[in-house]
Amino acid sequence: MKRKKRNYTRTIDLLFLLVLLISLIYAFYSLFQMNLLPTPWLLAALAVSIVIYLLLFGSALRRWTRWFIYAKRVFIALLCVLLVIVGHYSGRVNRLLNDISTAQDETVEVYVLARADSTLSSVEELADSAGIGVQSGSDAEVGSYMKEQLSQAAPGALISKDTYYANLIANLSLGNLDAVAISANYYDMMIENEEISEDSFRKLATYSYTKTWEDDSDKNLAQDGFVIYISGIDEMGSPDQQLRSDVNILLFVNPIAHHVTMISLPRDAYLPNTAFAGSDFTLDKLTHTGLYGADTTVESVEQFFDIDIDYYARISFSSVIEIVDALGGIDVDVEIDFCEQDENRNKDAEHQICLSTGEQHLNGQQALAYARHRKTTGYDTAGRERAQQRILKAIIDRMLSLEGVSSLDALMDIIPSYVETNMPTSKMTEFARQQLSSMQPWTIESLSLDNGVNAHYLYQASLSDLSDAYVFSRQDVQYVEYAYESNATNPKMSDFQFDFNDLSKGKKQFEDQEEYVWSDEVEAY
Repeated sequence: MKRKKRNYTRTIDLLFLLVLLISLIYAFYSLFQMNLLPTPWLLAALAVSIVIYLLLFGSALRRWTRWFIYAKRVFIALLCVLLVIVGHYSGRVNRLLNDISTAQDETVEVYVLARADSTLSSVEELADSAGIGVQSGSDAEVGSYMKEQLSQAAPGALISKDTYYANLIANLSLGNLDAVAISANYYDMMIENEEISEDSFRKLATYSYTKTWEDDSDKNLAQDGFVIYISGIDEMGSPDQQLRSDVNILLFVNPIAHHVTMISLPRDAYLPNTAFAGSDFTLDKLTHTGLYGADTTVESVEQFFDIDIDYYARISFSSVIEIVDALGGIDVDVEIDFCEQDENRNKDAEHQICLSTGEQHLNGQQALAYARHRKTTGYDTAGRERAQQRILKAIIDRMLSLEGVSSLDALMDIIPSYVETNMPTSKMTEFARQQLSSMQPWTIESLSLDNGVNAHYLYQASLSDLSDAYVFSRQDVQYVEYAYESNATNPKMSDFQFDFNDLSKGKKQFEDQEEYVWSDEVEAY
């Protein structure tokens, strides 16, 4: 008797449906983890997916013609591929947002240093009258922690405080102190900047503690106006380096009006550096605040302009090259004819990057050259700030274009290496969900502060020397405060009012401080 041939059609169909189910679970798990899309969108997509799956499952229980079975399997295979791609990119976006955000607890390391020629070999030997220096300025938290630790490890030691590490290290080198407690970040920065030599000191001990991150902003980024500070370091490499802040832009973001106001601050702006708070002299260049970390730059700007900055984003100049090239270039209206050194600061004719006036398509190297140039007479720092704003706007426009979307894969590889922000991932996704829900276009306004003057021979706290700087006018500061006030409020038409004598005037008034220096008090050059 001839055995009846088994039909595996239903078994194969069920295997296809099992793979589809796994793909669905993977895709929607990744989408909900990413938390970027509006919840109604996700729930609608999930409902449609469940209906499609049930229809396919029901069809597997019935007999169909051969062509329908094959067509159904092709459809399921394509759907699985689509779901895997969605899950993959959702996971990548989620990792990207987590990678660029520094909004997390961090481990702080602190070294106890002695001179290399010292006979000391441990912290315990510092007990009973040895002099130990701790910081009481911008790194006061580390100083307080180490004072407590040293009181236990070296009882009887004399703790000496200073507002910044340079003085402490100088006193250690001169023999006025036996040891200094210094955070690992500052120590590494001083070595990298060749302020000190690693061979001149020895580490007696390393302490560490966990610094709990707290979000100082209680704003709902989907509804409340907020401020982001863009700080750009003028070096190649990662943005976590403590280097000069050469690009300084305030972004006032209003999610209700869908409007962004960009205000560039001169890198050489003359204002108090909070790293020297408590010392006899605090005035410094804005760019130097970056040497003490992005938090110090933000605090210095907040204090001077009397505004609250919610978050910062820090980028390295090399990111301009990588991001622009990944986008396939950007379209920018170049303001002047100029030549500029390349990204490696090669000044020979062979490596000069020259651009002409007019609208043109720039690659990454050309965009960086345009963002850096300021040597042309009459163009100067104000011209460079306008160029940086144009480049930033061109990058945003390109990212929102079809070409930008097609570059998503390359951008996700690049951005974590060159951009960092203290905005928590939850706030980023909160903002993005709201904008996707509204789908309204944004307007971007660019402003530069140019009512001040450039002045010679102003003393710099961080250099202990004289130098040139940009001195603000009171009008400059008032413009920033008005922009801040306007961004923070969405008045009803019944409450709207203005001053015919000053159409930009708001209610927030600038409060002068005795230590500030103004453009009408110095001699311009």
